[in-house]
Amino acid sequence: DSPEGLEQDAYDDHALHYLLYHKANDKAVGTVRVVKPRTDKPLHSFPLQFICDHPLIHMPEKVDKLCEISRLCMT
Repeated sequence: DSPEGLEQDAYDDHALHYLLYHKANDKAVGTVRVVKPRTDKPLHSFPLQFICDHPLIHMPEKVDKLCEISRLCMT
């Protein structure tokens, strides 16, 4: 649904995006997004919090020690 052809969501603002390299041949082999916890809204930190009911990701005192790995793509 993006006119620019890019996928973005509310989590990109507090995420790190990585390009993965294979050391032996120095070529890019993948990408990954690491979503960091939000200090202002810990219970709205990760997409997983809206689809998973595991208690750990719904405990504000634990969320600040977590991150969510998403958008992993490898060749």
